[in-house]
Amino acid sequence: MRGNEVKGTNNFLTILAILLIVVISFQNCAFIEPEHSTEASSVNLNALNFEGFKTTVFPVITQNCAGCHGSGVPGAPQFGVAANPESSFQILIQRNILLENVTPSQNLIVMKIIGGSHNGITPAIGQNMQNQVTAWQAGIP
Repeated sequence: MRGNEVKGTNNFLTILAILLIVVISFQNCAFIEPEHSTEASSVNLNALNFEGFKTTVFPVITQNCAGCHGSGVPGAPQFGVAANPESSFQILIQRNILLENVTPSQNLIVMKIIGGSHNGITPAIGQNMQNQVTAWQAGIP
C-alpha cells in the first residue's frame, strides 16, 4: 500500500511540475485585453499611417512575434501577424497594443519587449521595435 502512495505522490509532483513550466513559459504574454470592436471598418487606416506601419512595425512583429502571437500558441494573445498587415494593424490598434497618441515607450507592444525578457526577445529587438514605433508615429498626419 505504501508503494502506491509514493507512486501517486510522484505522479502528482510530475503533473504539478509540468503545469508550472507551462504557466511560467507564458507569463510574459498574459494580459487582459480591453473590450474592442472586431469590425474592420472601425480603424481608419489612412489616418493612422497604415502604409508606414507596413514598412516599420509590421516587419519586426512578423520576424519576432509571429511564432507565438500569430500561430495559435495556447496562452499567447493573438494579433494576426501570420495573416496580413491590414488585419494585424487593425487588431493591434483595436486592442490598444499599438497607440498613436502616446510615446513609443508607452506602447504595450514596446513595453512587453523593451527589457529583453519577453520569451527570448533580446534588448536589441526591443530597441528596434521602439525605433520602428517612433518611425510609424512620425508619419501619422
